[in-house]
Amino acid sequence: MDSRFSSCAKAALLSIVAFVSVGNALAQPRPKTAAPTEASLASLRAKIAQKCGQDPTRYLGAGTQNVGARCECYAATVSKLLSNEEVRYINIYDRLPDIPKDQFAKVQKACPERGAPEPAAKSAPKKQS
Repeated sequence: MDSRFSSCAKAALLSIVAFVSVGNALAQPRPKTAAPTEASLASLRAKIAQKCGQDPTRYLGAGTQNVGARCECYAATVSKLLSNEEVRYINIYDRLPDIPKDQFAKVQKACPERGAPEPAAKSAPKKQS
């Protein structure tokens, strides 16, 4: 009977040790995803521009003039806004995630229908007294 009790105690102790070991391994910080390389960013921009060209109204809003240049601008602008998770989403599902309205407004301002980005607003110089 002692041997059965001691083997059960050993099994329970081993289970606790294994559980603690797994818990410690899970608690360790996970390595961060490496920053995308220039080649992967170029590939990402090309993929975004292609998707934009397939449905410019969805990605650019109203107006379909100068679609090629606007989609290139859209791709360059949006690729800077995407998180690593969104980049993985694009690569896995071959779909672009929706961007929030405030960011969409920034993209539309950066890539107007005429194709050239709008100049940044300059603040008035301060007068010195």
